Amino acid sequence: MEHFTLGLDIGITSIGWSVIDTDQGKLIDLGVHLFEEANPASDARSNRCARRGIRRRKWRKEQLRRAFIDFGVLSREEIEQPGYLSYTSDTDTLHRPKDETVYHLRKRALYEKVSLRELLLALYNICGTRGHFLMENVNFDSQEGITFDLFRERFYEVIVDVIEILDRDTFEQTVLRPLFEQGKLPKKEINSLKNTGVTEDAEALIQVLCLLSGYKATLTKISESVALPDVSGTVDLLTLIKRDELNDFLEGIIELHDMVEVSKILQQYQYICEAAVDQLERVKEIYLLEKSDPAAYKEEVKAIHSKMKVTDPKHKLRVVKNIESK
Repeated sequence: MEHFTLGLDIGITSIGWSVIDTDQGKLIDLGVHLFEEANPASDARSNRCARRGIRRRKWRKEQLRRAFIDFGVLSREEIEQPGYLSYTSDTDTLHRPKDETVYHLRKRALYEKVSLRELLLALYNICGTRGHFLMENVNFDSQEGITFDLFRERFYEVIVDVIEILDRDTFEQTVLRPLFEQGKLPKKEINSLKNTGVTEDAEALIQVLCLLSGYKATLTKISESVALPDVSGTVDLLTLIKRDELNDFLEGIIELHDMVEVSKILQQYQYICEAAVDQLERVKEIYLLEKSDPAAYKEEVKAIHSKMKVTDPKHKLRVVKNIESK
């Protein structure tokens, strides 16, 4: 074999090869092997986060099923019936709940007695969302549970090691309170902070406000200490929420975002399912506009689609998922 030479041409998506008989100066054979281009690291992270989310959701639901069995609320035989945990199952032995959606069931279960299966279905739906325990000291029984004063105090606690606000009165009046009351700030207003003098750390503050307003931000522009080693470029808050581990600063940013979202719900409702039911009822009204007022219908659809994480939603209007995925 000493008189054969192997030649390789290694590329990104292929390897070319040839074998030459050096004694006779002849080409013995050649060819190329093609393979799929490697996915970018960002795609791999996204897929990993999706798998992790599915795994955690499955674990939460399994813990709920076990709790119902272990405490003798329902038997294993009952829960393991085909379709028992499906809200839409409607057979001779299992009947679909009378409520229009599981959110309507959750709302009804707050005020009247429901069957054990209906209770499990309501809790099973709640287990499909992540939740967190960052606001464990907030009194959610009161509309005053999350006030601007509480939000302001927590905001300064989160940024204390990274950003110093020089003119707090102006900042709170023109930036922080509008952010708390409206849920986000226009990108133009955020960028204008470069020229206001409220802080010498304007670029870091801009990135923080971008995150809290739902825009993408560059973590390294906030501080190298809060940047994540495997995240380059820009990132938004929803991407951070899905991650396994975050530093204290980014956990604090997520808490601030959730405080704003929950405070908006508490202004009108005591429970998230009540807000969900009202939004679903509103969607029914919007669908009726398609024939009675096409122009208004298009505007309503456009507003909802702008909040949906779907590439081509067509005529679908998904509002409840937008609430609970935040």
